[in-house]
Amino acid sequence: MQDPPVKARAIKGTAFQSAITSLRVAAIPLVLYFLSIGDSTLFLALFLLSSVTDLADGYVARNIKTASKAGAYYDSIADFILIAGVFAVFTVKGLYPPWVLAIISISFGQFIITSLRRESIYDPVGKYFGSLLYVIIATTAVVQMEILYWLAQRVIVGFFVASLVSRIIFFGLNGR
Repeated sequence: MQDPPVKARAIKGTAFQSAITSLRVAAIPLVLYFLSIGDSTLFLALFLLSSVTDLADGYVARNIKTASKAGAYYDSIADFILIAGVFAVFTVKGLYPPWVLAIISISFGQFIITSLRRESIYDPVGKYFGSLLYVIIATTAVVQMEILYWLAQRVIVGFFVASLVSRIIFFGLNGR
């Protein structure tokens, strides 16, 4: 049994992490609103703040040793809603085709399905896919060039395929 102070600290740490993630969730409607009306300054400011909260909640979880599966799911769901929402706006604006949003959604579904397993799945590519999408979003908002959109589409497909292959290899090597 844990010391009451250690347990209390863990509960406070988990609540703090959830509060940080909740800030990102609360900011999503404003992020999407500012992007949809073309206010790139406010969009970028809130999007960068959301990115910082994404880094902060993971940092807090690891450093005060309060990481949990529920917290990781909450963080991932917050990331997906933010990323998918931004790409939905990009799609409506004609910057990216709808299949890009579909690939992002399939990637998230793949993550959820395979992470429900009892043992962890090592996916050296997938864990960086979300970070890549954050970078693509910020770059798309700042550098509005057709060649960038074309390149970003290929990079997204490449990461998706590599992540899928790494998970298939994991299952093949582990006989599942």
